Amino acid sequence: MRIPENINSLSLADAFTCYRDLGLRVYPVYPPDAKTTKNKPLVDAGKHPAVKEWWNYDPYDCDLRKYFGQNGSSFNIGTCPEPPILWVDLDSKPDKGASVLEWLAAHPELDNVPRHITRGGVHLMFLCDDLPRFLDEKGKPYFERLGAQLTDKVTAELFHSSHTNVVLPCSRHPVRDSESDPYFIYAWDSIDHEVPNITWKWLQEEFGFRAPEPKAKTFQEAICSVVAAVSRRSQFSEPFSATGETRTPVDAGNRRYREVWAALSVAQRTQRRERCTSGNVYRNLVARRR
Repeated sequence: MRIPENINSLSLADAFTCYRDLGLRVYPVYPPDAKTTKNKPLVDAGKHPAVKEWWNYDPYDCDLRKYFGQNGSSFNIGTCPEPPILWVDLDSKPDKGASVLEWLAAHPELDNVPRHITRGGVHLMFLCDDLPRFLDEKGKPYFERLGAQLTDKVTAELFHSSHTNVVLPCSRHPVRDSESDPYFIYAWDSIDHEVPNITWKWLQEEFGFRAPEPKAKTFQEAICSVVAAVSRRSQFSEPFSATGETRTPVDAGNRRYREVWAALSVAQRTQRRERCTSGNVYRNLVARRR
């Protein structure tokens, strides 16, 4: 895959067609001056996809005249990563990307990577065939970007999921810098190079990305899990092995609550009592299900 040399001189409609024909999943993004139905500025205008579920959007169904016509309010162009395509966003927003360019100058191995300039840095384009399928703590797909701190001024983010959005040239940035030059125009800076095919290991070594780690459950989350389990079992009863008495859902829930509470240290118990008097909250929640 290679980005055409003349891409920066194309109209938004022609650029959209070019990206689409390269195999990118592209879609219209609201223009930087977009407003809500109440005539208020749209949050993330210029960066917010103008279609729902853009990760399923077919760019060949796009009405180019509607979104990129000559009426002075052309939409921007967005894309979402789809295997094996991914994007790395390098940012140093306080100095408008100056620190990013310094960092890139010290890493000549990235000179031939296709990239385009953003207001805060650059977007680098890669292909990666062995990128892991990241999961969250519930075993569901992990859609969030992966972040890394390269220097005290430069950050890196890995756009690996189709549920994220990357704005492409020749889109306009919604932040106005001056009256004479009201919009920042995204533009390709390094083109006429094949998009490199790299590995997940290389990404970790080059940028410091790490796979997301499951988050430990908080005490309140643990209690909610117990309540949910009790609710699912509310239609059943089980005998106690020693006495033959019937165990109700509340009995089972209280026993599990005591096990969770017993595992806490004195300091943790004190903290939980001060925060939400967790014992009473739990028992009230269970009692409502009786």
